Amino acid sequence: RPSLWNGCFDADGRLNPATFAAARETAFRGGIDASIRAEVWPFLLGLFPTDSTAEDRSRIRDEHTRQYETIKAQWVSVTDEQAQHFTAYRERRVGIEKDVLRTDRRLPAFAADDAPMLRSLFNVLMTYSFYNFDIGYCQGMSDFLAPILLLYDGDEAMSFAVFKHLMKNRTAGNFYNDHRHSMHRQLECLKVLVQTFVTPLYNHLEANYAEGMTFAFRWLLVYFKREFPVQVIPQLWDVIFAC
Repeated sequence: RPSLWNGCFDADGRLNPATFAAARETAFRGGIDASIRAEVWPFLLGLFPTDSTAEDRSRIRDEHTRQYETIKAQWVSVTDEQAQHFTAYRERRVGIEKDVLRTDRRLPAFAADDAPMLRSLFNVLMTYSFYNFDIGYCQGMSDFLAPILLLYDGDEAMSFAVFKHLMKNRTAGNFYNDHRHSMHRQLECLKVLVQTFVTPLYNHLEANYAEGMTFAFRWLLVYFKREFPVQVIPQLWDVIFAC
């Protein structure tokens, strides 16, 4: 609730550890009010340190804006002639273009081929691929970024900052070259949880040779983004981020 969230801050804008812990527990159990979600996620994802002041957070936003503009200028400045000799750039651009054109197109913000939100989705993904060249771009990243862009009304710099910290602190393991190893660990954890807490279901899965949980691969890869309406996803992610 906004009142609970506003009560988390001291006079200098720092989060009070005790009240923030209580607010986080509330978010974990029921989600975050939509009116304050854009303020809360940066703390849950590590963009804003919990001991930062309001002035610190303003400086952090400015630094990420400058970083975003600097990195974006790098790929924007690639000429057609240069691209002919830049295979990684061409491959990433084509991959991002293809995925952007099929991300959440049923939503009004993404429906038109020339929608500004589609262009912003492309811009941020290209910029991230230049920021983190080791990962580059992988399918599924557009699914994570689209709700973030909607949350921040197409603000590319802020969306980039939040997406960058989501990748860094939560989901990078899903996309690195050894992502199958990471996903295998997650599926093993899911297997143990189901076996322990929902034993009849596990027995059913085992009897049908499905105890490996591979059917849940996509669920875990993009945090259920493709399984539920995008309007529902932010509340689900509130719970995951607050965990």
